Amino acid sequence: MLSCWQVETRAHLEQLFALDATDATLRREQIEAMPARLHSEPPSESWPFHCRLIYRIFTALYQVFYYDSERAVDSRLKRALQEEQLVVLASLVVTKENVLQHLQEQLSPVSEKGDGASQKGELDVMVLDGLWRLCRKRWQATLFLLCDAMVLSANSLEGPRLSFIKDLGTYFEQEGCTAHDITKWSRDNDRMDAVNIYLLWCEVLHLNPGDSANERAMLALADQKNETLSRRLINQDLMMMLESSSYEWLNVKELLKRAQKIRSFYPSQIRLSQSPP
Repeated sequence: MLSCWQVETRAHLEQLFALDATDATLRREQIEAMPARLHSEPPSESWPFHCRLIYRIFTALYQVFYYDSERAVDSRLKRALQEEQLVVLASLVVTKENVLQHLQEQLSPVSEKGDGASQKGELDVMVLDGLWRLCRKRWQATLFLLCDAMVLSANSLEGPRLSFIKDLGTYFEQEGCTAHDITKWSRDNDRMDAVNIYLLWCEVLHLNPGDSANERAMLALADQKNETLSRRLINQDLMMMLESSSYEWLNVKELLKRAQKIRSFYPSQIRLSQSPP
């Protein structure tokens, strides 16, 4: 819904949901002030009527979520829920122009080094990391896992388990976002304002999106990075099991194995068979 709004509306929302990425205290202040800010910043009269109406409904729903998250038994979980919701919203309304601007700022130091093979490989990784960071939250897996965690006791979230939940959500988001956008690039290519990470990958790296070799290259890099993350998750799960005599948690290996089925929902000519860890 948010991603389909007109440019002016999306620009307003993008500015509204922007979070400071470096100062944790400032981020906390922004999150706590958001319900009041949404209430005090009405939609512009220049917006179409349906956008103004939906904006009012949206702000009411956000406030319901925010105050419901206050019921979380663990203060760290409460903060994680509230911050994750804003990150999801920012990902949904970010414009293609701003994604490209962020990427160019991030890549300019590497681009100035030259055009060697090592620089090319470094650029590929940085572009994918940047696109995932800005766009993967459209899949909202971390938010769903954090909501599910509200039924757990405070003791169940001790130590590194909250970070573990976030990392697990990141795995699903990266896998889902990549599979979806590679499959839907032809459709999104006809929409000037569409945020599609495969099309943006090709635009930044000056590649032809119609060349299936570029699809395979992006998927191969995504597989490589997600395999590294999956192994880290399995090792973290094992360490938590060894450190607790009353360990009751997810079947992480089975969950990661099931995650590979995400691509089956997006039929494509490109098929890379990644073996489960």
